[in-house]
Amino acid sequence: MRIIDLQVLDLPMSDYLKFGIEMGSSIAEQYGQRFLFVERDKVANLIARFQDYWLFDNKAVIPMNYDPRGRFINKGTAITEPISLSKYIYLKTDLIKRGIPMHEFLKNHKIDRL
Repeated sequence: MRIIDLQVLDLPMSDYLKFGIEMGSSIAEQYGQRFLFVERDKVANLIARFQDYWLFDNKAVIPMNYDPRGRFINKGTAITEPISLSKYIYLKTDLIKRGIPMHEFLKNHKIDRL
């Protein structure tokens, strides 16, 4: 199984994201999970129509819902219809091409971990 976590983020990086890197990402990476980062302003035109989502084996996508303060509310309903699903797959493919591995991104942007 291959898991890729692609974070579209704003700089400066929030303490919340730094905490996530410190507490979870570094550990999960040891078990094969891959973490990529993309700056939001570099992909704003691509992601404007999309919300956060989880894509499973290019067969189902679940949009994630958050309140205005960014707190998780609930997962959305799974989308499996091929035409709708294809839009998420295309976005995933494009963002992965642009993604920078976590450690390289942190080093390039001189971001200190917590």
